[in-house]
Amino acid sequence: MRPKQTRAWRELQKATSVTEICEAVKRNYHDILLSTHWQSQEFAIHGSMLYSFTIENIYIDKGGNTGNTHYAPRGKKTNWGGWNEDLPRGYPGFSGNIKFQIANMTYDRGLADFDLARALHAFGIHTGTGGGRGSAGPDLAAYEYHVQIFFEDFAALNEKVQEYQEAIKREQFLAKLANKRCAKSLNSMII
Repeated sequence: MRPKQTRAWRELQKATSVTEICEAVKRNYHDILLSTHWQSQEFAIHGSMLYSFTIENIYIDKGGNTGNTHYAPRGKKTNWGGWNEDLPRGYPGFSGNIKFQIANMTYDRGLADFDLARALHAFGIHTGTGGGRGSAGPDLAAYEYHVQIFFEDFAALNEKVQEYQEAIKREQFLAKLANKRCAKSLNSMII
């Protein structure tokens, strides 16, 4: 499911780092939830507040790909267990953990605070295992999920990653000529 071209969508498409993705989610929390829920839940959604949202423990596979067993970039297919030899086993991206806290969620029919994890899928932030309503204080629920993000789902980030990859290749080439180690990594550049 692809969300409408809302402010939240446009801000996420302009994000060039993980930090900018987190900031865009914080600024557009209500819009992200409303894009995937009934309008009748608007009061409950606007009564809540996203207290914190971070992406941590970022891991980029040495091949640069993130597995596509459960999720894939928009318009691409998943490949459960790699059984389909005609499909790739991953796409450029990263895995990590998202942590967020939500305050003052007023429950309504079919609405729960963990629905933010579900709503994020439409925006290219794919949550997997984890969850659980942990308490971080009165009226403050804490959640943690495994997350996968594919670069091509974020236009500006994808463009920046390609620039970084070219810069790293140049640095590696120059380091090899000088018989030194290259200190740059894509992981440190996208955070």
